[in-house]
Amino acid sequence: MAVSPDDIVTVSDAAEILGVSVSSIKRWVDDGTLPAVKTSGGHRRIKVSDLLELARGGISGGINIDFFRKKPETSGTVPDPALVYRELLDHARNCRPAEITQTLDLARMAGMSLQTAGDQVIFPLMNEVGRLWQEGKLDVGEEHLATRALIDAVARWKEAVGTRSPSGGRLLAVGACPPGDYFMLGNFLVEIMLLERGWRVLNLGPNTPFDSLAMMARDQRADLVWLTCSHLSDEDAFVTSLETLHSKLRSQGAALFLGGLALHGNVRRRLTYDWMGDTLAQMARALDDRFQSIAIPEARDSSRA
Repeated sequence: MAVSPDDIVTVSDAAEILGVSVSSIKRWVDDGTLPAVKTSGGHRRIKVSDLLELARGGISGGINIDFFRKKPETSGTVPDPALVYRELLDHARNCRPAEITQTLDLARMAGMSLQTAGDQVIFPLMNEVGRLWQEGKLDVGEEHLATRALIDAVARWKEAVGTRSPSGGRLLAVGACPPGDYFMLGNFLVEIMLLERGWRVLNLGPNTPFDSLAMMARDQRADLVWLTCSHLSDEDAFVTSLETLHSKLRSQGAALFLGGLALHGNVRRRLTYDWMGDTLAQMARALDDRFQSIAIPEARDSSRA
């Protein structure tokens, strides 16, 4: 994958890009000439777009074009999810949305898997941010900024997956959030996980009527339909509608997978489905169990990237 302006690089890479010394990069960062972020271990990281802007201003000697033609290398040290979580929570508490996005970018580029990021960082972070908002310790605006920053980082994760995922997979998944549910982050993560595994994906997004979901699954001959449920506006209506949806999907030969924090307690015991779980890792195992005989070998390889 070629280096893009949205990528974040090390100090040594930044020096190579601009054709200057490492000490010059550090000096520009320290005096505020060049924006940078720090990892949980205290290492400086710099956005490529900021390096390009610096070069356009005439401060450096120019741009090393050859750097952008080679594949970026990672340090091989995958960051500790607990450290990344604490760093992101600090950014959320102090209203630093740009740093939230950059921190997740760094974790991805350092080799953290999507499943780890979702299950051990993003989902716990959003739970804690929601709790802080309910207790009045975060304003709703701050909660929205944190969520938006996470979505931005996940969108870049999807772009990175798109450059290495196999195309033309035989399996098709159609996904959505139920009516009245506008929380799309978990749904977005499931979409990317499926893309990593070589699926073709149609994500209908938030607040999707079940009739529309069933029609799309039928018309596109979906193998899988998934729902991520963060909020249920009417539990009884959801249970009844889901039973009808599941019946339609079974007649069409499609499996129904469920997940999300709203599916708990009594409502969980009333649901009709083919699989339900709480984490991306659980869903990945369920996909392997159910679809292994027709899975795409390249997809399994790319999921380990």
